[in-house]
Amino acid sequence: MSDREMLKQASGFFKSHYPGLMPEAIVAFLFIAGSEKQLTVGDVARALGMTEPDAYKHISHLAVGRGAGLVQLANLGEGRNGISLTETGMTARADILEKMG
Repeated sequence: MSDREMLKQASGFFKSHYPGLMPEAIVAFLFIAGSEKQLTVGDVARALGMTEPDAYKHISHLAVGRGAGLVQLANLGEGRNGISLTETGMTARADILEKMG
């Protein structure tokens, strides 16, 4: 499956389950869900070519309490915010991967 087809499948999932999410938040989720290491907001910003405030804004739409509940943000100190998938986020990742075959 090409990158374009994968993005189309993921987009369909988010449109049906989380219709209010912006494309930037969806791309951030896909990056977070695909990483095997503990990420920070800064890591996501650098990888996706965003400023940290923009990345934080988009990730906040994914977060528990303020958004879709797919990720949890944790203050790591020194101005760093760690990101981890919640149970809901892990289920979403599994659903997306299943649809991608």
